[in-house]
Amino acid sequence: MNNVIIDVNEDGQPLLAERAIAQQDLFDDLASFIYMPFTVTEQTRQTEVRVHVEQDVLVEIRDLVIFKADPRVWSNI
Repeated sequence: MNNVIIDVNEDGQPLLAERAIAQQDLFDDLASFIYMPFTVTEQTRQTEVRVHVEQDVLVEIRDLVIFKADPRVWSNI
């Protein structure tokens, strides 16, 4: 289905979050936001955000911004 799969991993532990997005749904505009709720309960040494791109999908990532957000704002997504 040509997905882009995004996951968040902390210090090699089980995934904190994972989301698969179909290529055609990924970037409806240039400033795409992807809501991925996850919680870090204490200081970590290594938190990774990984992007897995399936065959025949081309994406360009220029910036990654992680911010604390109120889940109620994103409840309709």
